[in-house]
Amino acid sequence: IDILYILHGTESKDKFGKAAFSYAERAKARGMLEMLYSGKMFHRLKDIPLDLRNQIIDVESQIEAKHAASEEESNKSEKQPDQSKIVKIESEISSLERKKAHLLQEIETKHPEFYQLEHPAILSAAEIKGKLLNDHQLLIEYFVASEKIYCWIFTAEGMDFKAIELSRQELKRRLARISPLFDHDKKVENVAIDHKWANIQVDLLHDLYQTLIADVLDDTLLQQKTDLIIVPDDVLFFFPFELLVTERSEERRVGQ
Repeated sequence: IDILYILHGTESKDKFGKAAFSYAERAKARGMLEMLYSGKMFHRLKDIPLDLRNQIIDVESQIEAKHAASEEESNKSEKQPDQSKIVKIESEISSLERKKAHLLQEIETKHPEFYQLEHPAILSAAEIKGKLLNDHQLLIEYFVASEKIYCWIFTAEGMDFKAIELSRQELKRRLARISPLFDHDKKVENVAIDHKWANIQVDLLHDLYQTLIADVLDDTLLQQKTDLIIVPDDVLFFFPFELLVTERSEERRVGQ
């Protein structure tokens, strides 16, 4: 995404922005699947018949074992790998993959909601601006990288790809300064939430609004669109964007 952003700046066309968006969406989908698998959600899912679940689990275990056997044979150091054995294992893996595909097709047909969860459909930039948004909507999606925050701005008319010069660590520090509630590294057992302890800094909420929204969106665009859709990422998932302060008058500053 870093590289595609650099390339995006060399041409007026948005092809690099679209490609970067595709990578970001795939990374998010992969992250979600890893989270689901770490919790073994598939194994506990109740509305998938037990027999079908067990078949999928068994096939996945066999595929994993075959890959391990293939890697072990390929990495033999004391003698040449047995190529015929490797070919045989690879053939068995292909057969198991076809069996798995057949089982997944059955799940897709009979249990579409779970299939979508297990194999999330990744929307393209063209699909978002062409199918999801009406003339009054504006969507901004963030991707928090180590050194920058990338964002894609979508309307029914088009797309823009921008970078915010703010590292992930600095973003975490700014959120923590707004309120201890948003300190991502706090220990939950030590948090006693009340309105005094929250100590929310209104000025910093306005500064964050400027950084995340006002500096990347054209004023005219904000005035034209009545619905602003926010798709956060990473630590931004823990921050309620509704708290952002869009204006701070000088009178209120003096009064406080």
